[in-house]
Amino acid sequence: MSGIYLVSMPLSHAYNSVANWFFRKNYVYPAFGTVQELWSDASPINHVTPNSPPFLVLSASSDMGLEVDAQRFYANLQTNKVLSEYHVIPGTGHASIASKFSKHQAAVIALAFLRKLWEAEYSHTKPLMRSDPVDPDADNTAAETMQEMASVMMGQDL
Repeated sequence: MSGIYLVSMPLSHAYNSVANWFFRKNYVYPAFGTVQELWSDASPINHVTPNSPPFLVLSASSDMGLEVDAQRFYANLQTNKVLSEYHVIPGTGHASIASKFSKHQAAVIALAFLRKLWEAEYSHTKPLMRSDPVDPDADNTAAETMQEMASVMMGQDL
């Protein structure tokens, strides 16, 4: 799920915007103080390299302004040629994208991304238990299907 990727200014491209100032005053200063090196170290965007693992960035359609941060993070992943995808999930807010994950498009997108990773890494050595496309109306819940895929990828029953 989309989160804070650049601690100093997650809500706007402008460091001195009111939104970013409010965020720093209420969240960054209490957690990290005013030491900007700590902010930088705590910002995932500053740790992306060409060797970073694959990354799925999911953003809520109403994400309190954090869409800017998610787009910036995704752009950095792309610049570093990291296998990554960015999706905005319609009809979700900052909390509901996670709390209702299996009820909307995010679960289907996440499963498709996991399948893509599995096919790239494991398809030549291990059969995937589930060969049909991910169907959000199927009997298996998204969590059950993800657990099944994880089991194959890890080579063990979970």
